[in-house]
Amino acid sequence: MQTKNKYKYNFSDSAKVFLYAVIAPQIFGLILAILVALFASIFNLDYELVMSSIFVDMILLFLVQVSFLTIFLVYNKLKNIDWTVATQIKNKINIKQVAILVAIAVACLFFLSPLISLIDYLISLTGYSASNELSVDLTTAGGLLIGVLALAIFPAIMEELIFRGVIFNGLKKFGYKKAIVISALLFALIHMSIQQTVYQIIIGLFLAYALYITGSLLASITMHFVNNFCILLITYYALINGLDTTTTATFSTVSDYTHVIIYTAIGAFVIWKLFGLLKKESDTQRLNQVPKDDKELVSLEIITQEASNDELVKISEIDVQTAQNNENRKSAHILIIASVISILFWLINFVSYI
Repeated sequence: MQTKNKYKYNFSDSAKVFLYAVIAPQIFGLILAILVALFASIFNLDYELVMSSIFVDMILLFLVQVSFLTIFLVYNKLKNIDWTVATQIKNKINIKQVAILVAIAVACLFFLSPLISLIDYLISLTGYSASNELSVDLTTAGGLLIGVLALAIFPAIMEELIFRGVIFNGLKKFGYKKAIVISALLFALIHMSIQQTVYQIIIGLFLAYALYITGSLLASITMHFVNNFCILLITYYALINGLDTTTTATFSTVSDYTHVIIYTAIGAFVIWKLFGLLKKESDTQRLNQVPKDDKELVSLEIITQEASNDELVKISEIDVQTAQNNENRKSAHILIIASVISILFWLINFVSYI
């Protein structure tokens, strides 16, 4: 008998996928290191020389995103989840929503940059050497293209599928506010960088909220891409004009801190108003949206209901609430373990740069 597809993620899916997202890049990296060592040994080459080659650099550039894609596709396949429905990526957004999302992403970068500079400065006081260097040379056309693919397009799609598509949607049973906050914290943890932590939490909150109010993963993908793409363009402009992109700004006067407060306050207001416009436009679109195929929607509801009925029959003699509590407890343990592992990597990264 063929197993029926699932059309929603649950807490268990969120916990397991996050754990795999933490571990998989490390496993992929280990496999790569072993393969390079074997290659160097067979052809009598220097291991460090091979590891620093352009070919290996390119693999490393895409390694994390490829591991995320592998996790996503394999997990959904094994669990018989229709990810196009479950992630809400099938839901469309209109041109007005896209324009507002672009404005929010740009506003985040512009108004929050002084706050991020202040955080970098405070971190540097601990002895941490914060680095703004990218892992690809953007001064050439080829390098810029690779940078856009590896640091803008791929992360926008892969990370959104994992963190908003699976994790946020799987946590919604606890309420959308908790789902937004938890998914943002996990999103920051997965980057394992103290330098990026605060901004990743902030942008993670905005990305999840964008998905929540639009009902489409395309919204968070759009925002994520614009954010990363703008950072690449700013870095590209600085590099080709010989501007310093590595020195951490200093804050020595009251006006320096006042500047941060003013920009952050204005940014919070602007972003709040933009999200208000996005919500209004999204609500209007929902009211005007007519399903193209009502039969398909009804069929989907019937299939989902049948699947639920089948599950109820199987556990008819079991205390459903107790079973659910046990499953939630198990998922919570998985999530805690994954978070602890991620925090350990975060700390190792921090200590290694001091």
